[in-house]
Amino acid sequence: MALTGYTVFTSFIWFNFFILLIIFLRNQGVFYRNFSIYILILLVVFCLLKLVMVAELPFIMVIHSTDIMPMLQSVFEYTFFIDFGNVSFSISVGTGLIIFSLLGSMVIACKQFLRCMKFYKVFLFLPPTFDENIYEILYFVQNMTGVDKKIKVVVHREINTPAIVGHFKPIIVLPMLEFTDEELTGVFIHELMHYKYNHIIIKFVIKFIEVLFWWNPLVHIFSKEVNNVLEFHADKKLSALLNRTEQEHYLRGIIKVIENSENNDKNELKSVSIGLIEQNNDSVTKQRFIMILEDIYSKNQRVKSLFLGFVLLLLFIFSYMFVIQPYSDVNIESYNDNAPMMDYYIIKGKDGYALYDSAGNEILTGDGEIPDNYKCFEVKEEN
Repeated sequence: MALTGYTVFTSFIWFNFFILLIIFLRNQGVFYRNFSIYILILLVVFCLLKLVMVAELPFIMVIHSTDIMPMLQSVFEYTFFIDFGNVSFSISVGTGLIIFSLLGSMVIACKQFLRCMKFYKVFLFLPPTFDENIYEILYFVQNMTGVDKKIKVVVHREINTPAIVGHFKPIIVLPMLEFTDEELTGVFIHELMHYKYNHIIIKFVIKFIEVLFWWNPLVHIFSKEVNNVLEFHADKKLSALLNRTEQEHYLRGIIKVIENSENNDKNELKSVSIGLIEQNNDSVTKQRFIMILEDIYSKNQRVKSLFLGFVLLLLFIFSYMFVIQPYSDVNIESYNDNAPMMDYYIIKGKDGYALYDSAGNEILTGDGEIPDNYKCFEVKEEN
């Protein structure tokens, strides 16, 4: 397996394609009524794998771009010569953009890290609530969900929405709202589902990707869509533990939180927590209510979901079958400046030609007639 800039470019194109697919499917009512949310989770996994598993396989097919890629290549390779007195250097457009991107990522990462540490330390040192009823409900929910972890509960007037903060020392923060015991039970189950399935870690991974590719608007949308998927997943697990009446109490609790968030639109916990309401998005909230009230989570969608998942898996595998490269008539000096020309030969076929070295390794291929600057190489006809 090899790794080239064109392989990375092709992989990044597929990464963005899977993001668009997540956005499209998540917004389709017919999708979440007929397929499992695990399809969206699968697409999120494919997005992450396209960033991590970047490779050019031996059997890969090369697609030559004759217009766009050569133009982009010439732009990125354009070099500026800079002279500051006794210091002079040159830098290409591509290198400059990479440096600018990394510097931007470093600045954003530092700001995000300091902000996260600030709010986590604040809640770490805030005194826990002394409401015994809250802890009784929490212990009951912990037994129900199987989360055996010491969890601190903080109630504060500056909090808009219930959220769970931290992984090793988790803290559940609550707004100063009058929740009923049934509503609070649903709230705690939802937050503990986030903790149980490591959603806070997933969110940090996505936040890292968002910081690294801050210049790509689709990545910011991807981050929001992943948050939505995590909310759906927590709701799905919650719905399996509650009956219809208890689910309705849980939804009433969400309505209280939404009303409280609309009255106070500040939400400084988004980067450090997983909350009951990740964003005030009416369409997402409506989806969450529909999926619970229409009992969609418990419906048997296995066959349809398995079929669609298999199709998406084939599409993911197909994404490794080709790489996009610019087409150009490249001379032999681009491959080996010191090699004598007699060590190379061309095999001409019906539809094109291929350039080989003396060891029989294919250097490049082309369509049509052999270019004039290759006529100095030994030409052999394909049998």
